[in-house]
Amino acid sequence: GDWSSEVCYSDILELDPKFITAYYNRGVVHSNMKNIDKAISDYDKAIELEPKYPNAYYNRGILKSDKNDINGAISDYSEAIKLKPDFAMAYYNRGLCMNKKNELDKAISDFNKVIQLKPDFAIAYSDRGGAKEAKNDLNGAIADYNEAIKLEPQSFYAYNNRGNLYKKAGMLNEALADLNKAISLESEKALIYFKIGRAHVWTPVTEY
Repeated sequence: GDWSSEVCYSDILELDPKFITAYYNRGVVHSNMKNIDKAISDYDKAIELEPKYPNAYYNRGILKSDKNDINGAISDYSEAIKLKPDFAMAYYNRGLCMNKKNELDKAISDFNKVIQLKPDFAIAYSDRGGAKEAKNDLNGAIADYNEAIKLEPQSFYAYNNRGNLYKKAGMLNEALADLNKAISLESEKALIYFKIGRAHVWTPVTEY
């Protein structure tokens, strides 16, 4: 298990305090055990011993993001990208951080790069769609949500986002169809049911 692995790597490091991979692997174990500060400390040491270690920067960036150190995470993802320019997930996670900072153009640029490197990565289309929607590029957002659904037909996230965008655009039949589909894909239904209820309330009543 993780605990025995942690002990094993610690024993190795007692024998060889400059064993870079042992620090990195123990960092992974600490991360899995939710020992975030210990994991960051191990990645710090791995990077100190090997400054050109893109995966260590990347993993440390994830943990900094989890601790809401968004600028620190962006710095680590940027370093990982500098060392490994085709590191798609580093671009992706940096894009998420840029979204959190509301730096939407930078987020879109990173998601563009992810899609260039991994054209079948559906969630990147969804997240780029979210950034475009925040910039009021509604057609661009819908196109991205459409592509995400095409690539991953079971994507709760894409149906939910597209449904809410349709609702904002007054396309209530389309909104209901997407939000109903999202319900069928997601067990945590309460929020979606609420949104569907609102959509029903706003549906014009036709008199015969």
